[in-house]
Order: sequence, then structure tokens, then C-alpha cells
Amino acid sequence: MTDNLETSGYWHFHSDVENSYAGNLTNDKGEDFSLTLLGCTQVPKDPFIIHGTTATGKKITLYKCFASSRRMAVPGIPSVEISAIYCFTGEHLTFDTFQFNGVLLKISSLNEWVDIGGFEDFTNDDETFAIKYKNPEPITFYETEAVKFVLLFYRTSPLFRPTHNCTVKQDTVILIKHKSAFDLDTFWEYVSTIISFLTLAYFSKPQLQEIKFKQLEKTLECKYAGQKDDISTEKFHRRNFLFTYKLIEADFIKIFKKWTELNVLIEPVINVLQESFGNRNIIIENKFLNLMQGIETFHRRTRLNEKEPKATHQNKVAEIISSCPTEFKEWLKGKLHFSNEPTLNERLEQLFNELTPVLKKHLFSDTKKIISQSKNTRNYFTHYDEALEKKALKESQLFYLTERLKIFLLVIVLKETGFDNDELNSIVIEGAQFLFNHLIFKENRQDTDTGFTPMLTDE
Repeated sequence: MTDNLETSGYWHFHSDVENSYAGNLTNDKGEDFSLTLLGCTQVPKDPFIIHGTTATGKKITLYKCFASSRRMAVPGIPSVEISAIYCFTGEHLTFDTFQFNGVLLKISSLNEWVDIGGFEDFTNDDETFAIKYKNPEPITFYETEAVKFVLLFYRTSPLFRPTHNCTVKQDTVILIKHKSAFDLDTFWEYVSTIISFLTLAYFSKPQLQEIKFKQLEKTLECKYAGQKDDISTEKFHRRNFLFTYKLIEADFIKIFKKWTELNVLIEPVINVLQESFGNRNIIIENKFLNLMQGIETFHRRTRLNEKEPKATHQNKVAEIISSCPTEFKEWLKGKLHFSNEPTLNERLEQLFNELTPVLKKHLFSDTKKIISQSKNTRNYFTHYDEALEKKALKESQLFYLTERLKIFLLVIVLKETGFDNDELNSIVIEGAQFLFNHLIFKENRQDTDTGFTPMLTDE
């Protein structure tokens, strides 16, 4: 995806082949696609499709279009400016042909995350340089009756014997192959599942760099509004990742299958976790509240949400209400409605108790204080109760608490996905040295001469 796309050609609305307009298509730094049609005065009702043919003969389909402005200059040439969400290159699609059999995804730093190369024999001496490359075998890591996800390895190399220079490059891509056909909504569901998992592995949100849809023998390149390819986000070393494919290779199929299930069960939690990695400009108070909500939702959906058996509690409530004066019964019912659910403090205690002693010592040494500060700060920023103002953390102290809670939510989600305790210990302790060193307690840091002290204050 280039920062700026500019394409000239002739364009027509998909149902009006007889009337074509000269126009220029631009896409400035990943924003909406903007098409200016010269001589056009009327457009169909939203949404509509536009077909174009460029000066070089390429077929383009603009999808989910809407008119953004009109110009009726006198004297002059009238024009209409169209904005579009999708741009397909390679075919003229209609509303009933947005069905695909497969798609190839190029995702930033996937080569480095998978870290499987096809370079085998290598000779380099004073007079001879020789190298042998063989494509690695595809790896199917998710499969159902309807669809499968595959890691594919492609190489670009000379077609003929080179004379002066030679470049051999391998790309790792993901193939989504459907056994029938799928639409764009289903496609984005698949992509969301893959990107959300890689966000945890990358410890940042990866970028979707290229999309190539398959329609039987046809290949259509797709670009969408907001798509960007920022080279500065690329990762080049395993230390830049929280964990790599090779670390979980033996269990990857099982882990990813569980991940697809969690994307349904705890979708709001995963959305919160993704946002905490992807949005660097969010107000710290909001980021903290989002993470607290994510932790509470995680517990509610994955752990027992009752303090005592439901029947026992219902009998208790009924007995209490029966002894209450009639005029207060409805009020009391409302107060007792959630009385069998764990409190926030109890939810946090249970989840922190599931951490290994190694992780507690490394990142969550004083869990009692973390829980107390989290509860008080959350209650203050939710209700702004003046009685809690002095107990609530703010500014830098809130920043460090929020960062620690992000790692906490990450750990319990990974644990739920199927990572065992040894894997989690290894992932978090090694990752902490390079990705969140500022959160390690002083006695566990390798650079203790920095004088860093975690921002955990007394209540």
C-alpha cells in the first residue's frame, strides 16, 4: 500500500454502462478513496458501485461509494467527488459477485514471527558462493468443515541465470481458503481473529499490508480506506515479540483453535486488550477504566459468577424479602438483585491467585496493594466519590498501574488460551526485559543501578 495512489481513467456507475466519465482516483496516505468525475451531475442513491478502466487497461471496482461533494461552476465543467471504502483491482464486480473462495494476506513482520526459512545448503569461500533454497511446506493451523487457515511461503528469485547480481526473497503469507464462498463480512471476522492473536504475540498491533482475493482462477487485489503500511512498525528480531511461532509450534493448532472460541466468548475483553496495544493516545483514565472493565468481564464470562448455589441464594433472598415491610419490598429486591455475584475485589483476588509464584514475584509482588489500588481508583473514576479521591492513583502512578494491569489481563487471557505455566513464565520474564522493563520490581531487574522503583504507593 503506497502512501499516495493516483489513477486516471474512465468510470461509470455499475448500472449505467452507456455513460462514462473521465476521472482521477486518489488515496492520500490511507484515507478514503476519492474519485473526481468530470461532467457528472447526478449519482445513484447510496450505496453504489463504480467501475473504472485505467489508461493501462486495468479494471477497477470501487465499493461502498457515496457522493461527498458536487461542483456546478459556470462557466466550467460540473463535477462530482465520490468517496469509496474499498478499491478492487482486476475485475468489475457487481453487488451479487462479492463472493470469494480464498484470500492471501500479507501481514507486517510475519516472516520474522514465523521465522521459518527455506535456505538450506550454503557455501562461501574465497572463490565460491553457493546457496540452495527450497520452499518450506505449507502449515495448516486452523481447519473446520467450512474454512482453513494456512501459512504459505513464497519466494521471488531470478527466472534465468543471473550475470552480475541475484536477489532471493521469501515472504510468509496467510491463506484463508473457503470450501464454498464467503463475503466481506465473513472475511473481516476471519481477519479480526488472526490480527487479534498476532497483536498479543507482537505486543503491538500488526498491519494488514496486502489483500488478494481469489475467485476461482481470478485474483483481485483489494485496498481499503484506512489501510496503512508504516515501515517504522516492522519488527526484525525475536526480542521485539512477546512470543514467536517457534515457541508455541507444537501447540499452535490447539492454541489457535481455543483462540477462535474465546473470540466469541470474551470478544469485549479481546477488543479492550487490542485497544490497549493499538491506541497510544487514549486518555490514561479511560485506558485504565477500559482495562478494569475488561478484567471484570473476563471473570464474569469465564469463572463462576455465584458466591453460593443459585437455589440456596434464592431461598435466602425470598426469606429476607418476606420479612420486609410491604412498602420496602420492591426497593429491597433491587438492592439484592446482584447480591450473589462476586465483588470486584473478590474477582481480582481470584484471578491474581491463579498466577504462578514466579510471575507474582516478577511483576505483581504486592498483589494485595495492586488489588486495593485498582478497586479504589476504578470506583473513584466511575462515581467520583470524594471519599475515594485520596485513595485513587493519578498521573504517573496511574500510568504504571494501568501498564501493569494490561500485562495482567494479557497473562490471564493467554492462560485461558492454553499456554501452560512454564510457557507463561518464560514469555513474560523474557518479554519483560525488552518490552516492559519499566514494570519489573527492582530486585528482579537486570539493571538495578537505574534506581527504578515501581509506582505502587501506600493506600
